[in-house]
Amino acid sequence: MIEYSLLGISILIQLVAAGLTLRLVKLTGTTLTWLLIASAFILMALRRGVVLFQLVATDAAHSVNISAEILALLISILMLVGVILIKPFVVALRKSRSELRQSEAIYRSILENMIDTYYRTDKNGLITMCSASASELLGYEMDELIGKPLRDLYVHPTRREDILTVLKERRYVREYHSLLKRKDGSNVLVEVSANLLIDEDGQISGIEEMVRDITKRQQVELINTRMGRIVEDSVNEIYIFDSQSLNFILVNFGARTNLGYSMQELLHLTPADIKPDVTREQFSDLIQPLRDGTATIIKFNTTHQRKDGTTYPVEVGIQLSLSETPPVFFAIIQDISERTRTESALRQAQKMEAVGQLTGGLAHDFNNLLTVVMGNIELARAEPELTENLDDYLKSSFDAAKRGATLTQRLLAFSRKQILQPVVLDLRKLVSRTEELLRRTLRENIEIEVIGNGRLWKCEVDPGQLENALLNLSINASDAMPEGGKLTIETSNAFLDDRFAATHFEAAVGQYVLMAVSDTGTGMTKEILSQVFEPFFTTKNEGSGSGLGLSMVYGLVKQSGGSIDVYSEIDEGTTIKIYLPRVLDKALGEFNDVESSDDPRGHGETILVVEDDEDLRQLTVEMLRRSGYAVVEASDAHGALLALESTHGVDLMLTDVILPGTMNGAILAREVVRRWPEIRVLFMSGYTENAVIHQGRLDPGVQLLQKPFTKSQLSIKVRNVLEKDL
Repeated sequence: MIEYSLLGISILIQLVAAGLTLRLVKLTGTTLTWLLIASAFILMALRRGVVLFQLVATDAAHSVNISAEILALLISILMLVGVILIKPFVVALRKSRSELRQSEAIYRSILENMIDTYYRTDKNGLITMCSASASELLGYEMDELIGKPLRDLYVHPTRREDILTVLKERRYVREYHSLLKRKDGSNVLVEVSANLLIDEDGQISGIEEMVRDITKRQQVELINTRMGRIVEDSVNEIYIFDSQSLNFILVNFGARTNLGYSMQELLHLTPADIKPDVTREQFSDLIQPLRDGTATIIKFNTTHQRKDGTTYPVEVGIQLSLSETPPVFFAIIQDISERTRTESALRQAQKMEAVGQLTGGLAHDFNNLLTVVMGNIELARAEPELTENLDDYLKSSFDAAKRGATLTQRLLAFSRKQILQPVVLDLRKLVSRTEELLRRTLRENIEIEVIGNGRLWKCEVDPGQLENALLNLSINASDAMPEGGKLTIETSNAFLDDRFAATHFEAAVGQYVLMAVSDTGTGMTKEILSQVFEPFFTTKNEGSGSGLGLSMVYGLVKQSGGSIDVYSEIDEGTTIKIYLPRVLDKALGEFNDVESSDDPRGHGETILVVEDDEDLRQLTVEMLRRSGYAVVEASDAHGALLALESTHGVDLMLTDVILPGTMNGAILAREVVRRWPEIRVLFMSGYTENAVIHQGRLDPGVQLLQKPFTKSQLSIKVRNVLEKDL
């Protein structure tokens, strides 16, 4: 029975070995080899099965070679053990191959998808492999790059030699910059990192390199550098502050300079710390719409406070920059001090212009009325039957009318509609002449000092009006020093620049002659300074002044093409600076006072009076007749021509400039001179906007009598015109 057992065990072992072998086929995927081995095991098992069948069928167990079967059994066992022992190695081999394939797939994916470019060369410098990005970087197809000498891709081959030298010394190179040539001939700036490849024998087998395109990075760095300089050098204030803590991160030079803080000091502050009367919570609420995304930019005007406590107006724009991590706020601040001053000056000038238009119109009408009032009073006082009491009444009325005339003249001066008779002069002489009057007029406790420039430029101004202006300024200065003080009058040359012109309406850049009047008095507040030139505004007690003195000075300076400025501080005094334009290529003129005399009498000359205001015309006619003249009258230009045609021997025509109809006084005068050249012409007017006066100045050769006038002024002017050489 032992024979049967040996055969059965042998068959079982061989079948198990066949099964294990077939399992290896599944594990390794190598079909043929393991199928042949499994088939051998199966054939051996079949052969033993046939032998066993024959033994059972013939009962010939005694014919089996026991020794041979034992040997076959041992061989089967050894083969089974071999299959069992080889299985782990097969499984490990299968896993290794799978990992290798997976690694190759990952490696291939990396090469195909990497942004940077990878390539490998052999020991001769020929490219053996490269990533897909090499085509995009260099413009070559993959098959064009394989086998190409890497040295040929360098714009400067010596740079390649430098890399090889470093590689031989260190076996690696990191972040080496160089230029590579693209297929189309353009260049690309790259950053190279390389490793030397060494084989098993320690010999150089090649080089692997990683190349990164840094063209855009360099452009960004260049832009950032330039932007950094632009931000740092910007005239505007630029702040960057944290979106959570609100602490400053960066503040440019302009802001540091304007605020007076160092960068280290500002790093401990927030925007709320430079905004007076604003807390961090209030400022955080202000910019909350930027955090919420309900606003992309916030703009507002506010006030910033410097380190020294002074403040200045600013225009602020704040945005949230999400490109930074974490996000930051970016603020641009513009100092609008100059703009605020300019806008304030413009508003003030527009207000003054509007008031000037109103006062000028009123003064024009009042001049006619005052001429009638003053003239009639003069005529009434000339009556022989006049009682002493009545003469006193009339004198008082005449003095009041003269004060009214002075007021209207000042109103016209403020509105820049007075009639100027400018002369080119040396301002020092006018100041010197006025100094004598001031020393007699001002109190003894007022010290007067006059400072003059030795080489003063010439200017052109009405000397009489400027003298009145200087007198007004000096009296105001004296009033500001009730306990005594010092009055300084200084003349010098000056240049007004763009900065001054930007903050002073109608001021032009250029050369000027400066007259400054300073006192050591009580000074003025900013509120008073803003109104100081307005008509009827005064800081004096009621009844002590009309408030037209500085208004008259303002109008005179502006009408003369100049500029005026006031500097004042409480308890520090006041300085008023008058700038008059420099005059070139004009000779100095005379500005002596016109000597007055008693009414000069006429010698029977005939005068034509042309005036549309009947009361004023009748008054003028009566004044002239009492002065010894024969008088013809007309109410308009047409009537004047008719009167001249019917009257012989007319010596002078006295005409108002503004006449009804299409022919004004200037046109009438030209027609009269054309037809009767021997007739002299004298204009009368109380307003500048007419045909014989331009920019407040008389046209050359024009003779003018300003309204309101007295009988004496009329007589003197008529006599002067009649006796003037033609």
